[in-house]
Amino acid sequence: MHAARENPSIPAWRSDEQGSPTSPEVEPAYFDHALQAWVLSRHRDILAALRDERAVPASLKSGDPSIAANEDLRMILRAQTLEVLSPGLLRQWRQALQPELDRLLQNLNPGEPVDVLTVYARPACLVLAAIVTGITLHEAETLCEDARRVSAHAANPYDDSLPASAETSQTRLQEGHFHAECEALRDSTFVAISQTIPCMLGNAWYALLRRPEQWRLVHEHPELAEQAVEELMRYAGLTRLIAREAAEDLDINGSTIRKGQRII
Repeated sequence: MHAARENPSIPAWRSDEQGSPTSPEVEPAYFDHALQAWVLSRHRDILAALRDERAVPASLKSGDPSIAANEDLRMILRAQTLEVLSPGLLRQWRQALQPELDRLLQNLNPGEPVDVLTVYARPACLVLAAIVTGITLHEAETLCEDARRVSAHAANPYDDSLPASAETSQTRLQEGHFHAECEALRDSTFVAISQTIPCMLGNAWYALLRRPEQWRLVHEHPELAEQAVEELMRYAGLTRLIAREAAEDLDINGSTIRKGQRII
């Protein structure tokens, strides 16, 4: 049964509220006439759509003319980022970050409750954001609120109260504050490291707290850490909605999606 929603223009499930401790309702693919789009929630359906080259990126809001330009820009920035992220540079960033991680850990009192996001993850990520984008920690702290607004809008594209403040903050972030040689490692990377990574860590830690046997497995077998990170990015990832459009007719596990139809 398809979940009821107050606003028919927004895909939502009963458990798909911001901060909900449970996963969205999972059901077979169906065409939503209010959204004029196919809605996928099963893992195997989503995986099939994401791996099919005929399902091309599209806007969550239908009729958005900027999607093609944004996708082209995203691919350019991604290529630039992959080119510049050498093992030597990553090692340099890690060495610069380590003293701050050690300092933050020393401030934690063993056996006492701690807000690990506030006192550890967010400060550490802000330091890393400053290192990567070539600014001082003081400058990073000054720009942090603008980054938070941009991140909040990206996380809630249907919240009409966020675009204006996010646009203003995005403009401020693009005013030449960052000095990284690669353009891809400037304002967008600052937002990603200072805002997205702490949220991702919070989701991952929460998932492990709810599944202590998984935490114990990784703790006892550190060689599984890389695989665990990949799985946590999938299971506890931040992205709640992704839109695609069928460039050709395609079949998703028995559901025939016609050329031009949207997929959410």
